[in-house]
Amino acid sequence: KAWKAELVLLLCTLIWSGTFLFTKIGLDYTSPAFFMILRYSVGLFFAFLFCGKHLKTINHEIIRQGCG
Repeated sequence: KAWKAELVLLLCTLIWSGTFLFTKIGLDYTSPAFFMILRYSVGLFFAFLFCGKHLKTINHEIIRQGCG
């Protein structure tokens, strides 16, 4: 199903390119630090939403290996 893969790729490209406009508008109204906090908070929310059950298996050893 190559057409499905191309459709998903097109959708990702449209979403990704659309964020440039929102970034420009967002930086006109807030400081860069606040904008980054807001942006990463939204990303963290969606990470917990989609991957929350997998995050329960993370322990200190996994965190140490990920940082090293």
